[in-house]
Amino acid sequence: MGKLKIHSAEVANEISKWTRVISQNDLEKSAIYKEKIQNLLKNTDEDREVLLYYQLVNGRHEMLLGNIEKANHIMKSVGTLDEKADDIINFYFYFYKGQYAAYVKKYDEAISFYKIAEQRLKRVNEDLEVGTFHHKVASIYYELKQNFISINHIKKAIDTFKAHEEYTAQAIDSLILHASNCIDLIQFDEAEEKYQEALEKSKRINNEVLIGKCYHNLAVLYYAKHDYEKSAQYAKKGMGIQMHRDNSHYYIQSLYVLANALVHLGNQEAKEYIKEGIQYSCDIQNNEYIVKFEILDLMCENSGAADVFSEKLDYIEKNRLYVELEDLSEQISKYFKERNDYQNAIRFLEKKFDAQILQKKVEVIL
Repeated sequence: MGKLKIHSAEVANEISKWTRVISQNDLEKSAIYKEKIQNLLKNTDEDREVLLYYQLVNGRHEMLLGNIEKANHIMKSVGTLDEKADDIINFYFYFYKGQYAAYVKKYDEAISFYKIAEQRLKRVNEDLEVGTFHHKVASIYYELKQNFISINHIKKAIDTFKAHEEYTAQAIDSLILHASNCIDLIQFDEAEEKYQEALEKSKRINNEVLIGKCYHNLAVLYYAKHDYEKSAQYAKKGMGIQMHRDNSHYYIQSLYVLANALVHLGNQEAKEYIKEGIQYSCDIQNNEYIVKFEILDLMCENSGAADVFSEKLDYIEKNRLYVELEDLSEQISKYFKERNDYQNAIRFLEKKFDAQILQKKVEVIL
């Protein structure tokens, strides 16, 4: 006797549960649900909406794991949306498309997708997804340094999550993002207070992912305060947590902050971490960080000619990473200023201002 066919509605229900697990950043449960749903799909009559739903959530699963190439392959294979698709599929289509665009730093595309998703948000009767939506939108505006808009969305997310005890981890994650906005606004004391609160709460629920994020962000805070010793200490703490190391998206950022801090300290360890960073970036095919670590390498070796730095920045500009272009240009300008090369210091300072103008154009478009 053949296996009984499973109704597609049952599969859709399981995928819905999977989305909640992903929104809770639970890597282990997400992997379990993926395997379970794959098995269910083998015994289900083909349903285009359900398959689309699965593809979208699977892409989000790979983003959660930090698998850039897999996420890229899955999201590019997602077809067009059927006009008759129900509201929930509509919402997830644009919401997850937006998350992928944000993941690969195509922020203008991400905002466009999120705006369409927001029109369907009122049809979503799941507070976890509503809170997650506001958190993701806040993340985009944080990356674009539109901090007050980001904080407005993050407050909505926190208010939504706080109403449910089971969403404590999400509330903590949003608190971390609020603190990061405070750094951009030069509110360092408030940022540290929020990070320490988030760290204490993360330890209380024994959430290693959040603990690692707190350590990483404290490293960023102390780097912004020019306390490079503490920055390096916190970066190493974050990298010492297994779940932080296992996620390439988090690990590469901590590795970069650590290498940067050590360069400022004149610590010879910097060379080892830069070498590791270049190799790791190549392994995960992250071109942005390959360039960033190569720029650090030029600074560390004191071998960077102005034209070589400009070539490195070309990639950043061509990919419209204007916030990164601004930060890197300022860093290179300081490098030349410290060497009394004021002509090139001014050259890259002007590059920084050009990046700010380009970023403003993106803000106007949004």
